[in-house]
Amino acid sequence: MVQDSLIALSIIIVNYNGTKMLRDCLASVMQYTQNVKYEIIVVDNNSTDNFSSLIVEFPNVLFICNNENLGFARANNIAVKKAKGEFCLLLNNDTLLIENSIEQVLEFIKELEIEAFVGCKLLNRDGSLQLSHNKFPTVFNLIGTFFFLDRLFPFIKQFSKTVPIPNDNQAFETEFIIGAFILCRTAHFNELGGFDERFYFYSEDIDLCQRHRLSGGKVYFYPKTAIFHWGGATTENLPFFKAINYAKATIQIYQKYFHSCSFVLVLVAYYISLLIRIPIFSLAYFFTFKKMLRNKLLVTLAQLVIYPKNLFH
Repeated sequence: MVQDSLIALSIIIVNYNGTKMLRDCLASVMQYTQNVKYEIIVVDNNSTDNFSSLIVEFPNVLFICNNENLGFARANNIAVKKAKGEFCLLLNNDTLLIENSIEQVLEFIKELEIEAFVGCKLLNRDGSLQLSHNKFPTVFNLIGTFFFLDRLFPFIKQFSKTVPIPNDNQAFETEFIIGAFILCRTAHFNELGGFDERFYFYSEDIDLCQRHRLSGGKVYFYPKTAIFHWGGATTENLPFFKAINYAKATIQIYQKYFHSCSFVLVLVAYYISLLIRIPIFSLAYFFTFKKMLRNKLLVTLAQLVIYPKNLFH
């Protein structure tokens, strides 16, 4: 292990029943991160898929084994509190490095004179670009996406949640990056209180980035390097878990950041949009039987009937 005083970066990975993916992820990190003094902390949320074999395979990794599934937010917070690096990287277990991405993003953040969160390009299995950064939800861009106004009127930027990547491929400021790859200063993450643990699964990254921005920090997307992100691999065989928690987290963001009239307006528009999507997804699935459409339908139905208790007010 690297001496504590020499550790520049702590790589934090939360795992739940993703042993095979995690093994590949760890191997890729070690292969492509040669010029940084780092530690890896893996937090396992009580996996049942022979996870213990990794403890033997990777003796230089610090493993924290929980006795129950504490959720993504809480598990990350536990690990970051033990981190010894000046910087920490929150990395999903379903990611795979294909070049020295961590080193590149670390060098970029070191050059900044402001507290920052930095993410990089995420690729789908087929190599296509994954949407991994976005604008924070507002009344306008939510209504725009709910009713497809962002596609009908692409020239009205207020209707869109997307931030296009500049043609010069330079790093640029955005509003939030997804939690599959977030690099920041460890002390700053802890000063923010880490992830809000009221978000059990999903939306904790949106909330974290917003609190970071409200504190005066900036969020950057660094497009010069890319990693693979299988996306939802942990919940692929747990469609009901995904549907229920995605539905809860969506409403929770509205509960936390919208108030009075704006909250009512967003909520009404949200439920109307769900009623529009259900017959569309149902018909599409009936004629194609695609798993993706089935999952979309399942999530939409869950969103229609699930309303979590407001933990924020």
